[in-house]
Formats: sequence, structure tokens, C-alpha cells
Amino acid sequence: MFTQKSYIGPGSEADIIIFDPAQNQVISAAHHHMKCDYSAYEGMEITGRCEKVFLRGHLVIDKGVSHVKEGFGSFIKRKACENIF
Repeated sequence: MFTQKSYIGPGSEADIIIFDPAQNQVISAAHHHMKCDYSAYEGMEITGRCEKVFLRGHLVIDKGVSHVKEGFGSFIKRKACENIF
């Protein structure tokens, strides 16, 4: 999938986050940005928080608020994994 994903350069997609390592938060499915109504980590207190998330050059999450519309994602087909054993 390289250079289509996880590479910062022309014609590529790279997700970038602005991370605040000092923020405290409690994990809760009520605050997730996905269609899942549970979390294996529900109630866990952690230190560190993503303040902003940029996806393909667009600000999609800003201080816990999602600004992305359904269908924004893109599928990139990858090559089959080779047997490494």
C-alpha cells in the first residue's frame, strides 16, 4: 500500500493527529466515533488525548467533535501477504 497510505507526500494519504500528552480522559463507548456501542476499555482512565485528526488533508475530528460525513473513507486494495514462515 506504500506510497498510497502512511506516507506524507503528493498523491498519498497520511492521517495526522495533534496529540496532547497531558490531557486526562476516561474511555467510554459513548464518546467513540464509530458504530460500536461498547468498549473493552470502558471506564479506564488514561493520560493523553487526540485533539485534532486530519484525514487526507481534511480536519475530521476537532476536540472530540467529528466533522466527517458517512462515506468519506476510501478502500485501497493491497497485495496478498506472502507467507513469511
